[in-house]
Amino acid sequence: MLKIDKVSPAVLYKVRYCLLIMAAILGLVGCQIGPKAPTTMSFRLSPFELASRLGLNVTEETDRYIEMKNEANRVLIFIHDGGRVFVNQTPIGSTGPVTRLNGTLYLPEILESMIRSHLRSTSYVAPVTPKSQWTPPKTKAAGGLIVIDPGHGGDDPGTTSYLGHYEKGINLRIANKVVAKLKAKGFTVKMTRTSDTTINRFERAELTNRIDPDLFVSIHCNSLPKSTMRGYTVYTSRSASVNSRMAAGLVEDAMTATGLPSRGVQGGDYVVLVNTNCPAILVECGCLSNPREAGLLYDSSFQDKVATAIANGIEKAMARL
Repeated sequence: MLKIDKVSPAVLYKVRYCLLIMAAILGLVGCQIGPKAPTTMSFRLSPFELASRLGLNVTEETDRYIEMKNEANRVLIFIHDGGRVFVNQTPIGSTGPVTRLNGTLYLPEILESMIRSHLRSTSYVAPVTPKSQWTPPKTKAAGGLIVIDPGHGGDDPGTTSYLGHYEKGINLRIANKVVAKLKAKGFTVKMTRTSDTTINRFERAELTNRIDPDLFVSIHCNSLPKSTMRGYTVYTSRSASVNSRMAAGLVEDAMTATGLPSRGVQGGDYVVLVNTNCPAILVECGCLSNPREAGLLYDSSFQDKVATAIANGIEKAMARL
């Protein structure tokens, strides 16, 4: 066996230098294969985790919003860019950045404290105003107050007509004509949008409830499976009030003046009908999927005819509300 009795200082220096280089290399490798540093995902919650912490249940999740409920509260979290959070129909702030990982949506953790501070106790009972503090309800505008809702808008174009036109623009032009005719009849009229802007269905209903009108009318144009299918339709929610059904029937009858065939009054649980607190109807003014009606509905003079019919139907309805 070979024995080494002495090692020169130069050799020791080289050995130590090599050991230091090896340690540095191992350290770098360790950084690469070791546990990853926590990401910001650890500061986010899935909708179900958030609901559980708040004592709520997730009742609906779409690519636009999440709904959470318990017996005393309803929370809506809109997850599109610029989305807001509503607690019991009141906006409380913006949702903030959201992200998805492996198909699961994650929300900012700060939403927990933000929402919690606005929740009612599950034993919540609507307060009763003592008679000594009672004040008469607000006086409605002379002639009546109406909200006209031009469907779609902004990044939501609605359907595309047989001739290539977007529904959102046709809806707005008809709605503007309806508003002008109603104002000429002495009504006070508000609109959910007056330009090509994006406003989601829940926000339309929330805005309407804050305005507190006598009647809500949403203006749309239809698209049906076959291009031969024609006609206008008036909708109420399936659980509509007597006043909603009355208004729908009067507008449906007035629309016969357009010369288009009627598809009748039908039930449809659209958000803008279900979530509004006042009588509410939705008018599909015709079928953009039909070549003839697509041309008529894009024509300004025919839009005026449709608007006149809707305004006349609304006037008759307002006389009975």
